[in-house]
Amino acid sequence: MDLLNSTSSKVLAFLFLGFGLIGDSNSSARLLNCGEKVCHVLIEGVINQSDPENLDIIFDAIGNSNLAIINLNSRGGDVEASLAMGRAIRARNSLTSVPSDATCASACVFVLAAGVNKSVLGAVAVHRPYMGEVGDFSSEYIKKRHNQIKTTVQQYLSEMNVPKNLYEFMYSIKPEESYRLSNEELRQFMLVGSDPVYSERMSAKKAARLGITRIRLMELENYCLSSVAGKNIYSDENSLKVYVDCMSRIENGFLK
Repeated sequence: MDLLNSTSSKVLAFLFLGFGLIGDSNSSARLLNCGEKVCHVLIEGVINQSDPENLDIIFDAIGNSNLAIINLNSRGGDVEASLAMGRAIRARNSLTSVPSDATCASACVFVLAAGVNKSVLGAVAVHRPYMGEVGDFSSEYIKKRHNQIKTTVQQYLSEMNVPKNLYEFMYSIKPEESYRLSNEELRQFMLVGSDPVYSERMSAKKAARLGITRIRLMELENYCLSSVAGKNIYSDENSLKVYVDCMSRIENGFLK
């Protein structure tokens, strides 16, 4: 296979893997628990090529009637696997979360980006990819490889409605100098909060179905948020239930 003309998994064999975090050698995508209407999934350790299949199995077990919250604690790993999991997460409109005691680094950031709503209480760190293979390569070869991974990742970020310049920022950071994003940078790169396209589409559809204006819908949704003010609905089950119940009352037309 010609590496210089391929976008196969070999081309994606660049490593997005944080340094100084030698711990779990294998990722574990597993179902933590399912409560009323909500299921929590954990992705931790080093992301590898078996994880997309494991995540698909988990999603099949959860079914379509439950909301899935994907909790992340990973230092990165296989780029292709990360993008595949991200697309699966977005396809079922799942939420992503980095808990307060967790770190989402390197390729894990692509999984975080997939959530239609993203919460970050822990650390999110980035750096540029580096080649896993070793040898005396030409500058042209390395540049070609870098351009291929750039194209692949930026296309994915565009699908997730995340600014493509996130990759440019990643590329500016040396692999051995993994950089933790600030809260402002998380907002700038749209790695926290609601996906704007998803939010706009769902809000317009919901308002039309309920026969109310968009302004009134925003007022109702803000009311639901105020009912759990100061709480982390991603980790506090009681607050999450209050919020989900309130939003369900809007969905069912009981709050207008």
